[in-house]
Amino acid sequence: MKSESLSEVHSSIRTDKRGWRKLLAFIGPAYLVSVGYMDPGNWATDIAGGSEFGYKLIWVLLMSNLMALLLQSLSVRLGVVGGMDLAQASKNAYPKWANIPLYILAEIAIAACDLAEIVGMAFVIKPWIKILSWATAAIIIYLNIKLVSDEISNWIESSGKQQILIYTLVVPIALACLFLLSYIFVHPFISVAAKKRTQLPHGEATDFKELNSVNYSHIGIAIDFSGRDQQIIKSALNQGGKDATYTLIHVVESAAAHYLGDNSLDYETQLDHTGLIKYQNQLKNSGYVVNIKISFGNASAEIIKNVQELQIDLLVMGAHGHRGIKDLIFGTTVDAVRHRVKIPLLLVN
Repeated sequence: MKSESLSEVHSSIRTDKRGWRKLLAFIGPAYLVSVGYMDPGNWATDIAGGSEFGYKLIWVLLMSNLMALLLQSLSVRLGVVGGMDLAQASKNAYPKWANIPLYILAEIAIAACDLAEIVGMAFVIKPWIKILSWATAAIIIYLNIKLVSDEISNWIESSGKQQILIYTLVVPIALACLFLLSYIFVHPFISVAAKKRTQLPHGEATDFKELNSVNYSHIGIAIDFSGRDQQIIKSALNQGGKDATYTLIHVVESAAAHYLGDNSLDYETQLDHTGLIKYQNQLKNSGYVVNIKISFGNASAEIIKNVQELQIDLLVMGAHGHRGIKDLIFGTTVDAVRHRVKIPLLLVN
């Protein structure tokens, strides 16, 4: 299975039209991406720079356009041929430790350039223009490195007794950035011989080795007395039948339960204990082996603790009753449990 870049809008514009409708199908997106060049900020910068410096900075315009052609050409190849965007290509090519700072640098670049400025257009570029573009890129890299080096040297000369801060903070950060950029440039060349990886949104399908049914001997059922207990219990019984042992788990979350723990004898604790006994007796009368376990305090922590101590091999839970903003305030028991238990979890809505 192949992952399409921006799959929700990928190939969403129909181009199988005729006449002026087909022309509009291409003009629309072309006009949208050209906003980056028609941005009023660009016009204002050009006018201000031209009025002050005349044609002295015309070389900047030339080099910037060559760089734009190069970047747009690479973007088109990545999208059309590779079927990926830059984020997917980076994930596919570099390890996680390199992608994290790359993401941070990308966010900084977006904030500095404005979102409309980073959208490019596709061109068919001749070889001699590509050579000039790569030469321009090399010159810009050299100028940037020299600029940073000269600036750090000026800081060192003017910092006096504070030079230690420059050597311990600024210089290591600059060297780390230089190493990262060097690694990004060199890594694709040295990893060509490595096993080719396919960009997928998830792992690949594997062949089944055994199709034997899974039998659960001890099933835990998280009870919350929310009105969905019957459906939760039925789902658990369908998994183990009458051959499995069931443990009804409930956590009392009252203030007294948090403070007194097992010594809590408040009304909620007594009511919940009575409810568990009722469920247990009904299931036993139906021929099931059922135990009960009542705990106190944090629901997710206690459920995880019971799963480990009782050696439960399947946990059945219902969705909690929080909605909307309460999820942010109280959190979700299910999310907390599923990340920390190492057994199958069946969630019943």
